Amino acid sequence: MGGLIKTDLGLVSKENANWLYKQGIIARDGCLRFNLVDGMIEKKVQMYSYFRWVVDDIKEKIPTAPKQVRLDTEDMVTLMREGVLRKPYFAGKEEFHYMAKYPAVESLYNTGRKVCLEHQGETKGGKKREFIDFDD
Repeated sequence: MGGLIKTDLGLVSKENANWLYKQGIIARDGCLRFNLVDGMIEKKVQMYSYFRWVVDDIKEKIPTAPKQVRLDTEDMVTLMREGVLRKPYFAGKEEFHYMAKYPAVESLYNTGRKVCLEHQGETKGGKKREFIDFDD
């Protein structure tokens, strides 16, 4: 556990904690910030909501991990920050590396808004539905 920092999101590395702090997700003490930002059409949205949108988008787009690989918040933040994740795992006596790529996130606010708009009108079953009225 050396080098990991306790946050409301779980244990993360110092680099990831600093990145989350700069993006407005956590405060200096590691707690989630109630950081309201401009959302869609004059609505305020928590920055954490955009973070969750990006995490869900990553899970959709990266290759399915083998059962020996467990992806946690630390891995998701590393992937957001660096754009690539390499994670070793063992299958029997052999070592393999799981690799995932996602465009590096410079601004979580901009990427979160973009992902949210891309998923407008979709359901989990893949069927289209009416667009969400953010002014309602």
